[in-house]
Amino acid sequence: MSELMQPSYAVGCGIKGALPLCTRHLTSYNNERLHTFIHDSACGLGAVTQNILAIARPDTIKIHATDLSASMVNIYNNIASASNWRSRAVIMDAQKLEFLDATFSHVFLSFGSPLIDDLVAAAKEMYRTLKPGGTAVTALWLNNPQGDCAQDTRQAIWGPSP
Repeated sequence: MSELMQPSYAVGCGIKGALPLCTRHLTSYNNERLHTFIHDSACGLGAVTQNILAIARPDTIKIHATDLSASMVNIYNNIASASNWRSRAVIMDAQKLEFLDATFSHVFLSFGSPLIDDLVAAAKEMYRTLKPGGTAVTALWLNNPQGDCAQDTRQAIWGPSP
């Protein structure tokens, strides 16, 4: 198995631990050999994108951001425009991505997990859209400070998942 096919694992606690580990992983690749095409799933306000762009050369990566919330997509796009990010967000359900198979070199799902009804479906979509040898990164809450409130609020706003 080639070096790019070898799985790698890293553990970090919280945004100050996990995101720097993930972004350092990205910069460890030879960007001439691997075209870095990233999906920031459940992007929210763009914390993942912001951390990636803080250390990566913007000309070596392309980021597609998605979120189920139209408000989050709008805020992300406003931040992206004000920050000159070469990225835009669109409305898309992490459980039913509209991307083709094997599209991305890296897929990130961070912070959105408490709001997703079916994390297994979201994980399957992450791996379906990941290129062979690519990297999937997710952050899961060990203790959800919002309890069931986040899920109840999501269902009250958008209704049950189909």
